[in-house]
Amino acid sequence: MPVRERSSVTSTAPAAQLSAASGAAEQIADRLAEELAVPPRLDDRLPGWWPQSLAHGGVGIALLHIERAASGRASWGPAQHWLRFVTSGELSIGTNAGLYFGAPAVEFMVHAAAPHLHGLAEHNLPTLQEATDRVIGHRLEAARHRLNVRRRPTLAEFDGIRGLAGLSAVLLCRADPATGPLDQALAHLVAVTEPLMDDPDLLPGWWSDMAPDGTLSVEFTGGHANTGMAHGIAGVLAVLAMALQRGFAVTGQATAIARILAWLDRWQQQGPAGPWWPYWITRPMLRTSGPIERRPQRPSWCYGTLGVARAQQLAAMALGDPHRRAHAEGAAAVALSDPHQLRLINDSSLCHGYAGVIHIAGLMATDSPTPRTLASTIAPLLEPLTRHLTNQQDPGWMEGKAGIALALHALAVRPRTGWDRALLIA
Repeated sequence: MPVRERSSVTSTAPAAQLSAASGAAEQIADRLAEELAVPPRLDDRLPGWWPQSLAHGGVGIALLHIERAASGRASWGPAQHWLRFVTSGELSIGTNAGLYFGAPAVEFMVHAAAPHLHGLAEHNLPTLQEATDRVIGHRLEAARHRLNVRRRPTLAEFDGIRGLAGLSAVLLCRADPATGPLDQALAHLVAVTEPLMDDPDLLPGWWSDMAPDGTLSVEFTGGHANTGMAHGIAGVLAVLAMALQRGFAVTGQATAIARILAWLDRWQQQGPAGPWWPYWITRPMLRTSGPIERRPQRPSWCYGTLGVARAQQLAAMALGDPHRRAHAEGAAAVALSDPHQLRLINDSSLCHGYAGVIHIAGLMATDSPTPRTLASTIAPLLEPLTRHLTNQQDPGWMEGKAGIALALHALAVRPRTGWDRALLIA
């Protein structure tokens, strides 16, 4: 998987802030990885746990062992065991396939390992890429039909978990992304930012009639515009920005990025500590021009200020906008220094816990021309992460031990495999 070269945050942060913390973090990561060294027998799998799942299955745990082996922290034995476990079954290319499940998830995993294991890419990638392209083709066909009949989208059409934002991230891992349907996927993400034709309300194109969980709900009568990285427009923004920064652009891409940023600017709130963004915007919020919540919500990756701030930092880097870049970095630093917001984080996971915000803080500090403030927020977050880890039973990547171990490992060694692109943040 081609990875943009970046130094570890420890190279730019004051040594006293992170050296001891990164050593302790690596020891915890070692212990978690050891617990996950051997794939389960099929009869021993947890309910809802699948070999081809990145979030809750074999792909995510394989990524942990691939990263550790690629960085020299561990042998390739566990990684190879998990690679065989994941690739032993028939590829899933159904309606639930995406970055986090099925053929696209397996392709993402193989890209992470291929530069380090001779013959892996040649043996696996042609079949995987063909399967992923079929998944994307079906999604694009359905999305174009939806636009033609002027219906609003489901979140699964465009989001990072199941939709075209996440699938575009898989395409960006390829040695030559232009050989696949990347242009078509990016073009549709651009179209998602435009209001539906003849829409009297001029709602943003990503406004969904569904609730955030994808169902119809009386609590979301009239639908919502989702702000988050996992299921909302911040994920689309991040992918469009990362593609643009790498030189992959389609007509209207920069305009689409600007359109999303304008929406986020419109709904930015000013709390007691600093700026924050609501998880979503509903019809009542549109009518009152303000959020229901009076104070910032949890600052996590999936929803909240950290994910939105990282997406804006990536957009600012792609557009060459130092003012927005500084604003995004400042918002993240404020969120991670605000006792009220930190009290809302109640687990250690990548998705909505301390591992996710620690990793985003490290990335943002590394990409910042003034990293000291963001870097200084990281070490104090390790104590609550460790405290919540005592209750952690989930082995998985998104909400469990594998993802936590990867984030802790990254404090000491910069990611070598691009595993964090699955979060649309790198």
